[in-house]
Amino acid sequence: MISSKIENAIIKYLNRSASMADMEMLEAWIQDPENEKVFKDYVLNHYAINYSLSTPDAHEAVDALLDKINIEKSVFYRKRVQSVLKYAAIVIISLGIGYVYQNDFFSFNTKDTLVIPDAKIILVLENGDVEHIDENVVEEIADKRGNIIGSQQGNQLSYAQKETNTHTVYNTINVPYGKKFNLKLTDGTLVHLNAGTQLKYPVDFVEGKKRKVFLKGEAYFEVAKDEKHPFIVSTNEIDVRVLGTQFNVSAYEEDKELSTVLVEGSVRMYNTTEKENGVLMAPNQMATWHKFGETIEVAEVDVTSHISWVKGRLVFRNTMFSEIIKRLERHYNVEIINNNILLDSQYYDATFDVESIEEVLESFNKSYAITYSIVDNKVIIN
Repeated sequence: MISSKIENAIIKYLNRSASMADMEMLEAWIQDPENEKVFKDYVLNHYAINYSLSTPDAHEAVDALLDKINIEKSVFYRKRVQSVLKYAAIVIISLGIGYVYQNDFFSFNTKDTLVIPDAKIILVLENGDVEHIDENVVEEIADKRGNIIGSQQGNQLSYAQKETNTHTVYNTINVPYGKKFNLKLTDGTLVHLNAGTQLKYPVDFVEGKKRKVFLKGEAYFEVAKDEKHPFIVSTNEIDVRVLGTQFNVSAYEEDKELSTVLVEGSVRMYNTTEKENGVLMAPNQMATWHKFGETIEVAEVDVTSHISWVKGRLVFRNTMFSEIIKRLERHYNVEIINNNILLDSQYYDATFDVESIEEVLESFNKSYAITYSIVDNKVIIN
């Protein structure tokens, strides 16, 4: 029986999205004569039903496919391997030259491999100085006077409480698409920052004043309890007020809705201009602020799917495809263009853990027959 890893490698090879690692794995696997037979059967069984016979200029299509095989000789250099892969190309030619030729199935001009840019996490100090955060660094953090105010341990920045502080100093951290980062504030509150998030926060909290941070994007808060100093997460339209609890706030500016999901404790969510009209939430509830209607709706939810990103997982439960696209773009730092507008309002279930964006796309292709191509480093859904 063919394994899922080998099956994915074959599919990627046939649709020209295989990485070097995929090619090397397939090369080693196909050396076994039994696997060679499995490979041929797979091509016949899976592609015979997808491609219909047609009669365009077959010579051009054949030449293009043979050129592709010649190019790949640098990886699949053994004679046996070249022979088997050539067989796969011949099968596809025989079953559907018209489809291959008309849709440029093996074209190097219309399909490409996604190159994910390595965007940097940026820390903006109150005086305007900008620093790039290296997630592989372990070091102490000093203020402009050289005083140690905290430390960095990889992807977490932790601040130390000062003995006396009468003035609130704010820093702002910007986490780009494709990255996540953690902050531990001086009161012990731990903040998990999702991709595409900006948080303005006090370097130290002042005695007698509210603990207040300003959020654009999404963050999961584990707030240290302090009944004398309420903790407030402020967005452009809503505030969330707590004393000590765990909750998630999603407040991306481009979204039509803002939401708070409560894991434990209690929080109050309210519009910034009408604090008396807020709602008090209980655990396992989500409060949603509808921007256009300016109303708050509260519902019981499974919190797991809303906070799974903290552990690096993507969980979609009855999620609209338009929302899935936005979350994939943020998580992987890719641009996705959906030309099939009928998909936007469709609902899907899916769970991903350590998969690459290519593996996620292939999963949607296999499970839901959603077709795509990669053009100019963009994912194009057809």
